[in-house]
Amino acid sequence: MSHRIAKNGMWILMGLCLLSVERPVWGRSNHDLKQDVETLEEGQAKIQAELATVERLLQQLNQAQVKPEILSLEGAPYLGSGQAKVALIEFGDYECHFCGEFFRDDRPRLLSEYVNTGKLIYAFRDFPLEAVHPNALTAAEAARCAGQQGKYWKMHEELFRHQAALAGPDILRYAQAIGLKTAEFRQCLDAAGYKKEIESDLSEGMHDGVQGTPTFFLGLIRPDRSSIEAVRIIRGSPPYVVLQEDIENLLNKP
Repeated sequence: MSHRIAKNGMWILMGLCLLSVERPVWGRSNHDLKQDVETLEEGQAKIQAELATVERLLQQLNQAQVKPEILSLEGAPYLGSGQAKVALIEFGDYECHFCGEFFRDDRPRLLSEYVNTGKLIYAFRDFPLEAVHPNALTAAEAARCAGQQGKYWKMHEELFRHQAALAGPDILRYAQAIGLKTAEFRQCLDAAGYKKEIESDLSEGMHDGVQGTPTFFLGLIRPDRSSIEAVRIIRGSPPYVVLQEDIENLLNKP
């Protein structure tokens, strides 16, 4: 986000520079030209400071401290060690652009630095927004059905890699690509056997304040290992450094 804002800032500055250089320079002293340059530099510094302020405000809006809240891990597909101290639960939608952005840009680093090292559990809860994403529910069911054959995460990854093509025939093609028994997979989809579990995710998410995707809950895993005490909610795909700082704070908590 900061990169895009900074680029926009640069476009604004380029426009100002172009307007400035259109003014005739003949007959003006070097002192006058130097003052013009200094004025432009001051304006650039002010714009950059304002952009930094806007970025901090946006991060504060997207990231909120919450009262400790208990969220269940039961039934949620997750990656990570059973001995991990911290958990991150994502409520996501397979057709959500920002969920895909997190999947591509930040999830690999999260897995490498925290999940694969045993520090963090990453869980995914379904929150298909059918009103705007007509294939999201079917995609969520497809991942669950793939889980029957031990390939939930392989299907999860295929779906996010091909967000623009999640119609029925596309999903069957992905099932073949990851080596599923397609007859069993198709039967599972036709039976809609996981619809209740997905609706339960939706219901719990709305109860816990999820209004859009992705929404992340970060917290400490409770002694029963089946739930977490969430202390942070992050709405939208945050800059990785923000997520990293929050995780580190919890890991270092006595």
